[in-house]
Amino acid sequence: MFELNHLAFGTESIEEADKRLRDLGFRTVRGVCRWPMPAATYSAPSLSVMFADTYLDVIGFAGAGRGISGTGVVLGTDDFDAALVELEDFRPRPYEIERTLESGDRILYRIASLKIATRIPVLVIHDGDPQVMRTPKALAHPNGARGLMRVRLAAARDLERLTRAVELGTETGAALEFELTPRGPRYPW
Repeated sequence: MFELNHLAFGTESIEEADKRLRDLGFRTVRGVCRWPMPAATYSAPSLSVMFADTYLDVIGFAGAGRGISGTGVVLGTDDFDAALVELEDFRPRPYEIERTLESGDRILYRIASLKIATRIPVLVIHDGDPQVMRTPKALAHPNGARGLMRVRLAAARDLERLTRAVELGTETGAALEFELTPRGPRYPW
């Protein structure tokens, strides 16, 4: 019922993150995400590195730190309401996000954060129309990367120095490795 939808990241500077990813040979899809909060609607710049069946999603927000920091693993589902029932023991907190792309296209998401005792936050999402972001141009990375190959966890003796590495791969091998902070910054919402 669940499959990897995308890996979530945060950054204080969406411009620096975009430059870093482009310098590494990735095309990015820029946009703005909006979602309702109890007091108001929150808005944040975003960029995504798209692949045929998954993507890397970077959201800009204060407190994310320098560089690109991991914030969570997002699992996809075709039936969001059934997923909420199946995951009720994890006290899902559902909300909606609207992403407006530079092209003017909009994508609606239903997403839920889960209360799971892991070091890596886990969320569940239903994408309204993910193919809007998966254009032939967005999928043609100059470095040849065609997908997410694996997520590798590396633990040092000191748990505070735990790092997560994400490798993006081509058919012949890894194209990039992200070094990420231990828990990643918390989203402000």
